[in-house]
Amino acid sequence: MLVKDQVKIRMDQREMSVSELAKIMGVTGQCVRHWLDGRSFPGKSKCNLIEEALSFKLDFSEGQSSQSITVEQTLKQTGVETLLAIRKLPPQVQLMFSKLAAEFVAMQSASKTR
Repeated sequence: MLVKDQVKIRMDQREMSVSELAKIMGVTGQCVRHWLDGRSFPGKSKCNLIEEALSFKLDFSEGQSSQSITVEQTLKQTGVETLLAIRKLPPQVQLMFSKLAAEFVAMQSASKTR
């Protein structure tokens, strides 16, 4: 997953606005928006600050890993906006969606092996 998408998801999880992150990091909101839009990339020191501010570790592999991935990780890679919308739903609805997605993936896999 792209770094900008990781940051978007983590900001959403922490309910942190662009202006809040910018203030913590000592940069402008426009600077943060450019990172999130992919127009620019934060330097190493700023990446460290992002990790501290959002309490998580950035993954710079950007999808290059050969490990198997979960349904949720696939959704994050292919539909960040959809995942962000789902994350705003009540926990019970999120769980139902995850189960439905897992069943769909299982059915897809089963139909390919026939």
